[in-house]
Amino acid sequence: MLPQKSIRAILLFAVVTIVRPSQGQQIWYVRADAKGANAGTSWEDAFSDLHGALAAAGAGDEIWVAAGIYKPDRGTGDRSISYEVPGGVAIYGGFAGWETERDQRDWVANETVLSGDLNADDGPQDCEQHSDCCVAHRSAGCDDPECEALICAIDPDCCDPIRFRLWDSNCALAASVTCCHIGNWNACDNSFALLIVEKSEVPTVIDGLIIESSFASVDRGDEPFVIGGLVGLDATIKISNCTFRGHNFRGIAARFGGDLDVAHCVFVDNTGTGVDAAMAALRVTDSEFHRNKLGGIDAQTSGTVERCVFARNGILALNFFGPFGELMRVTSCLFVNNRGGGLGISGLGSVGVVTNCTFIDNSGGNALLTSGTIATVTNCVFLGNVFSTGPALSGHFSSVTLINCLLAENVGTNWTGAIDFSEGTLRLKNCTLAHNRGAGASGGINLFGNTTGIFENTIFWGNTRIRATGQADQFQLFSGATATVNYSLIQGWDGSLGGVGNFGADPLFVPGPAGDYYLSQTAAGQGVDSPAVDAGSDTAVNLSLDTMTTRSDEGSDIGIVDIGYHFPITGGKLIPGDFDRNGLIDLFDVSGFQNCFTGQGPTDVPPSCRIFDFVPDSAIDLTDFKALQLTLTGPG
Repeated sequence: MLPQKSIRAILLFAVVTIVRPSQGQQIWYVRADAKGANAGTSWEDAFSDLHGALAAAGAGDEIWVAAGIYKPDRGTGDRSISYEVPGGVAIYGGFAGWETERDQRDWVANETVLSGDLNADDGPQDCEQHSDCCVAHRSAGCDDPECEALICAIDPDCCDPIRFRLWDSNCALAASVTCCHIGNWNACDNSFALLIVEKSEVPTVIDGLIIESSFASVDRGDEPFVIGGLVGLDATIKISNCTFRGHNFRGIAARFGGDLDVAHCVFVDNTGTGVDAAMAALRVTDSEFHRNKLGGIDAQTSGTVERCVFARNGILALNFFGPFGELMRVTSCLFVNNRGGGLGISGLGSVGVVTNCTFIDNSGGNALLTSGTIATVTNCVFLGNVFSTGPALSGHFSSVTLINCLLAENVGTNWTGAIDFSEGTLRLKNCTLAHNRGAGASGGINLFGNTTGIFENTIFWGNTRIRATGQADQFQLFSGATATVNYSLIQGWDGSLGGVGNFGADPLFVPGPAGDYYLSQTAAGQGVDSPAVDAGSDTAVNLSLDTMTTRSDEGSDIGIVDIGYHFPITGGKLIPGDFDRNGLIDLFDVSGFQNCFTGQGPTDVPPSCRIFDFVPDSAIDLTDFKALQLTLTGPG
């Protein structure tokens, strides 16, 4: 016979089981065209509206939503109504309406849209086509007198021609919110927020949805907190396989604690930021951020961003502000064609760890900006960025270490091309700074004020500026800044900085499978060894570079380390003569050869042109042209 305690426990378990199934077992169904009992218990009797499922669901339950367009106002036009998600509930979109297993859904084919376009009148035109009030144009005011007057009253800096800031992106955003009624913009009657997630000890899951077209407004009393595509207030949320698009302010806003985990999501064409996280732990992986006007991510919290793409965003594509020692890790991300800069890490005591990232063709600010932070940047490439307000990398009151980084072909139209640094410590280890161009100071690095530079195993070559020659083209020290330089190759080296192992010979860059800044080596088929080969301070294995390469045939670095940037081993193959890297030797490559033929010696041949050095003698001449003719494989 069972003890009385055991009997009571069994009865209690039975009662709980009757009241609610075990967590994760209750599924509620939503289908816009459902014709059944509207009970949410099957696809046939599904709720026709998401509100019904949210009212029925509790922590641990799942809501399956079939393809369709769902709006939170229930036809009332009330902008303040949102989908309020109980903590711990999981919402999954992407169903056709017949599935019996969650893995059967297809969120790409079966678009499940939560839309704030309550009147279904949003069109391709937005405020930018009605007025330049929504565009940052760096002149005083905008083209609509009524809108301009409203914004001038809020922020006089936007309209005063003597002020420095003038009409910037903040003024433009204020206009898009405040002046909506003036331009008759259809989006101004959209929902304030689509999803509001409540606090819970159990994570809330949002998966497989398209969330679009919320519109911020000063009409909302609790603005700026409860506006955006998805708002989490002290909530723990896991978001996957979702698209956030066309929001007038934020795609996601996470505030006042909790955790935010975003994976495999797309943030596109949002007027504000894709993700805005403050006082919430953040993790974003395998996601894309495109054309978000105030940037992709604005984080005031610790976090991790991995394997993400940031393209054509405004302001900083990823802005991390951590004033209390927070840590931000950015790993294997691509920053390309952003028009307000790439990555910013700031806040006194903040810590940034940036690894395996590429910054290419960005403009408008800096590829990487640090302020008041401790940052380590490893195995990163800064290529072809062009900035009017600063160089590729700018640091202030920071301690920044660059390990095995390539900074090449960056342009500073007003100052330095590669790096400006003031009031801190800058360390370079096994880096290459090549063919950067500055308009005011050196093309490579400028150090200012109470700054210490420590450079080791690093190449400075081909960096130029308008008024510098020789070593001054590569880097300069201003206002008491100092530098310690060892085992480095510096064009125009004059010995004035002392150190050991330094010299100024041509590094003989050659192209390879992943770029143009490999080192010429006879073992890889070139005619001569670069002087940077085996010229470093230690062994490659001790510097953790023995699994990487400076050779165009991708042979690993062994023994004494080569000076300069080491490429990852790709397993790819360089095709001699394939100047445009399309896998063919064709007439386009012949055209490229014509531009390269003028270089007749090792010091005159650009790295990209050395792909034509068929007869390895470090010159591009008629012998190489005959070899190119024999290899033509393309059409024509």
